[in-house]
Amino acid sequence: MFNVLLIAKKNCPLSKKIFYFLKKRIKKIYFIQSDLNNGKILKKKLMGIKKNQYDYLICFRSYLILKKNLLSKIKFASINFHPGPPSYRGIGCANFALINNEKKYGSTCHIINEKIDNGQILDVKYFNLKKNENINSLLKKTHNLMFRQCINILKKIFINKVPLKKLNKNYKKFKWGKILYTRKKLNKLYNFKKTVSKKEFKKLLAACVTEKFLPYVTIHGKKFFYSK
Repeated sequence: MFNVLLIAKKNCPLSKKIFYFLKKRIKKIYFIQSDLNNGKILKKKLMGIKKNQYDYLICFRSYLILKKNLLSKIKFASINFHPGPPSYRGIGCANFALINNEKKYGSTCHIINEKIDNGQILDVKYFNLKKNENINSLLKKTHNLMFRQCINILKKIFINKVPLKKLNKNYKKFKWGKILYTRKKLNKLYNFKKTVSKKEFKKLLAACVTEKFLPYVTIHGKKFFYSK
């Protein structure tokens, strides 16, 4: 039986399903719920974890960037489910995939190391993008795919006892992309230029407009947000 540390998104139904899946099958689970506002608090909690207290660390839709001092305390492995294929590393990957007119998108399961989206790849899943795809529909599909991928990988590890080396061997041909998408790049994407073509404007809206985040233009130092 294993002890697992789960770091997943707060108020996310899929994250809760993963928690209950693990709770039924492992000895001990500690569930840390992550959001954009509680990073400092969570990092303090994580600092108190003892070496080998947990066999595995599982990250699902977590906002935290985990440092070496925490990763070194996990006995066997730290595993992340990344909302993007290996060619898209970092933050805002779905936004940039739409801007880049990608034909397919997906999710990646990988070992966490000190770098962002850089560790050994354990699994990759894809789906095709529709012509009228927008950021909301794309994220919904990505998170649902990532959830199914997560359950499948957890079954392999905790029920079927498949070694991580074997999972990695099946995906050694997959390589991480060279470009790292950052918060700075994403913020720049949301700051629309004052003059763009109608076609480009439509693409930008599809890639940026969500319930929580809206694009804007800056005029004389003031931000004017797009209104639906």
